[in-house]
Amino acid sequence: MKFILSLFFLIHIFVSKAQNFKIEIIKEKFVKNFDGYGLKFIILNDNVLDRILPGDYEKLYVFSNSLSKDKKVLFAQELSAYFNDYSLCANKIRLFIPYAGVFGSFAKRIEKSSLAIESMYITNLILFGDWTRFLSNSPVLVEKYSGKIVSYNDSLSISKLSNLYINLLESLNSNELSLIDLMDLYRGPVGWFDAEHIPNSRKIVTDLYREMEADKKRNKNKGKPEKKDIFLKPMLKSNISKFQLPN
Repeated sequence: MKFILSLFFLIHIFVSKAQNFKIEIIKEKFVKNFDGYGLKFIILNDNVLDRILPGDYEKLYVFSNSLSKDKKVLFAQELSAYFNDYSLCANKIRLFIPYAGVFGSFAKRIEKSSLAIESMYITNLILFGDWTRFLSNSPVLVEKYSGKIVSYNDSLSISKLSNLYINLLESLNSNELSLIDLMDLYRGPVGWFDAEHIPNSRKIVTDLYREMEADKKRNKNKGKPEKKDIFLKPMLKSNISKFQLPN
């Protein structure tokens, strides 16, 4: 019954800007590791209906790889409604590194997160795919200058990062979405706990150039199936400079 009602609201209430793409995000209360909440996604994409349950980062990641840039941006804009929701997540924090195919328990004995933090973490997965490893491998925030872990309900600290995400999404043009947008999310006094690796400028310029060349080819061959996605794994490994938190 809940699924039927959700489908009704999906079709009759929310209308997406992207053709054949509609999404409803449902805040669900349940008990798992904690008595808290989670985000469930009901998605209609190219006439295919799908559901993604709370905490299923693997499925979100795989699904995001099938989306075009404009759909990625629309998905993230819908998630932004939860950037200031400090409700406790029912699922404890999990480590997930899509590029390496690694997932499991978070090693620092930090278990609680909030919908605000998790929704930004999911935004990273949706917008940047494998490149999420340069931002976050788990929904945990830290104060950069003190190294202190940000509590799941610390609204003042969390808002310092969520404001960056909101500003990015308000100004983001899907046609201009690129790896350089990821760099904007390093600014500010609060960041992701494991944002240790930041690509050097030479690597970013190389990937942006490759992306622009791919866009030129797509424009010349409109109507043909797209063969390349900039969010796929890089073909070559590069030297990476580390971004270290002050002691």
